[in-house]
Amino acid sequence: MYDEMKIFNLDPFFSDRGLVVCPEYRGLGIAQELLKVRRLMCKEYGIPINGAWMTSYGTQKAAERDGWETVCELQYEDLEKKFNALKVWSKFSVTKKDGSVLNLRTVELPFDASVMETVLQCYLQYFVLEENTFIAAKVPESEEAMEEITDFVLNSAGDEKPQVIVCCYDNGDDANIEVLGTSIMTLVRKSEPPPELIFKSKEMQKLMEIVDGLTQIYDEVKVFDLDPCFSDRGLVVCPEYRGLGIAQELLKVRRLICKEYSIPINGAWMTSYGTQKAAERDGWETVCELQYEDLDKKFNPLKVWSKFSVTKKDGSVLNLRIVDIPKDPKIIEKALDNFFNYFIKEERTFKAAGNEEAMQELRMAFDYGMDPSSQQKIEFSICCLDSGDDQIHDVIGGSILIYKTKADAEKEEKHVFHAAALNKVSQMAEELAEIYDDMRAFNLEQYFICRGVFVCPEYRGLGIAQELLRIRRLICKEYGIPITGAWMTSPGTQKAAERDGWETVCELKFSDLEKKFNVTYERFPPTNKFMIARVEL
Repeated sequence: MYDEMKIFNLDPFFSDRGLVVCPEYRGLGIAQELLKVRRLMCKEYGIPINGAWMTSYGTQKAAERDGWETVCELQYEDLEKKFNALKVWSKFSVTKKDGSVLNLRTVELPFDASVMETVLQCYLQYFVLEENTFIAAKVPESEEAMEEITDFVLNSAGDEKPQVIVCCYDNGDDANIEVLGTSIMTLVRKSEPPPELIFKSKEMQKLMEIVDGLTQIYDEVKVFDLDPCFSDRGLVVCPEYRGLGIAQELLKVRRLICKEYSIPINGAWMTSYGTQKAAERDGWETVCELQYEDLDKKFNPLKVWSKFSVTKKDGSVLNLRIVDIPKDPKIIEKALDNFFNYFIKEERTFKAAGNEEAMQELRMAFDYGMDPSSQQKIEFSICCLDSGDDQIHDVIGGSILIYKTKADAEKEEKHVFHAAALNKVSQMAEELAEIYDDMRAFNLEQYFICRGVFVCPEYRGLGIAQELLRIRRLICKEYGIPITGAWMTSPGTQKAAERDGWETVCELKFSDLEKKFNVTYERFPPTNKFMIARVEL
């Protein structure tokens, strides 16, 4: 295609064998200086021209800055087609629920920028945001962690040893590939161990802790003495194409790839019901099985916000603690039961709207919010007996906060409930926010929305509500939020907030609110107070 020796009739000449700068020193102009030195060497030898194929963005820019001229330019897509015809691993057909038939194929990832970008977005949107290990590590909740995992995937895609398989339409069009699903593995050899991964975000550090911990529990490399082996990086199918057998086909192709490399075993931790079923259908065997509850205890020890003691009227002393609610479904169900029984059914706004018939719909909304697949960021702190271990035998109180950002508020769409009573509650909340809104009043970029504080009746009057409100300050401090506020509608929470130093910044008479909303409130206390706590950051 281009040979400077022939074009300029050079004899002798220098043939390029590469130029590299260690990562930590890139961007400092070192590559440009090395290219400049090539001119000096050529001058010593009396060679008038020096050239090279510049394949990276960095060397191209360095050469331009040093005055090198571009005499031939080729598109990578064209080179891919010329030197690497699309490798097809399998062709298959699937039938959708509507009866239509799709002709599909699995192919190796072509060196095409648009396809690579689509694979990346597919991986981030449908694997990172949905996969249980990423969710447990809270990677989707952290902007920094999402940036780090994006960089990691991009670097993996640029590695010389990854196997990225794409499922796409079998339509004869190699130029426009639509990604329906993807499987990513990396080849690892004992003689070339992968570099230690260092991440800055605590979420990605937690992810690595979980991944390393799972490897300690079961590692097919050690069990079967594999060298080389393929390390799983994830398998994902776009939602609209799930249930058609694509995941099973991608797993089947993993066998074919291993066969090419003479690797007798391929394994992976299957964390979703879909991939587990797909693997079973493809004949994969389960060699190690762990309960999520046990993993939660192993990798997410109970976070204790405070320990304190209270004295009951009979003189008995209770040792209590406030903790982040664990991911145990039974504890979550018990906590939500108590929240509904002792907050929703008693709170004046809900009672005024007459929400009895709306309980089921509201409970479904809260159940979804607490589900790991939900993108809602919830801080649910519960009060329980301090038994000296991580066991939670009962939930005697709790506080629920929803994390929001100003950007969330700007793009949030109004939710319409089926139950009229819930729409009434929503309307009342919106109009109260028009009267006073701490986000607006203090120009908060991030903030918490209060969803309620409750204490079970037999434990009221012991200062538990005050302690739950105090913990809200600690949570805000972790997030860097200087203000937390809430409408306090009951005498108990108003008194608890006052004792904890909360300030009343807006006070409305319930009698005026009755006229405004055309509802009937319980008469005690006389006012609804918006109270705030200032947080020392």
